[in-house]
Amino acid sequence: MVIYDIIQLDDDEGERYLIKNASERSLLNYLGISSLSSLEKSLKNGDSAKVYIIDGNFPRGESPIEFLAQEAINLIREIYPSSKLFLYSSVEEDLKILSKIQKIAKEKNVDFRNKNRVTHRTLLKEIKGYLENI
Repeated sequence: MVIYDIIQLDDDEGERYLIKNASERSLLNYLGISSLSSLEKSLKNGDSAKVYIIDGNFPRGESPIEFLAQEAINLIREIYPSSKLFLYSSVEEDLKILSKIQKIAKEKNVDFRNKNRVTHRTLLKEIKGYLENI
């Protein structure tokens, strides 16, 4: 059982690397996870975070990548209902997908940040500011 500043769920190793390095430079305790099943296992082991960063698409386990952000959000909210969540996902020019992600973020009280517009450093700066005020 570990309490992290940040737990990130993202299948992209490069994205996890960027957030991990920025977290370490900011002296934040970080855990990177690549699948929904890994998140579930971590939460069942009692791991928690002050902030969760969730990608939109990732595998359930070893399965293909799919849109599972809503399931991850529900899983986290079930155990930690007041935790701070960021949906940090790449949204192409597909307005249907963007609309779906924005709707989920609004319904679940999750902050949405588009990876194509918000850098990992900008996101970490925002998270660090949030953590300093809780």
